[in-house]
Amino acid sequence: LKIERMRANMEDKLMKKMAAVEKKAAKWRGAAAANHAHHIPLVSQKSETMKSAADFSC
Repeated sequence: LKIERMRANMEDKLMKKMAAVEKKAAKWRGAAAANHAHHIPLVSQKSETMKSAADFSC
């Protein structure tokens, strides 16, 4: 009985840790998505500028 209770406590601790890690991962994914959404238009604009410059040089 004592072993079962210890096992249940360990499982609870593990589940809490996993939930915390999942929460952090979701937060980081959101931050990365926002960062990418911010940078994509900048890179697109830069590539268009470079294409235009290449067209004029030929």
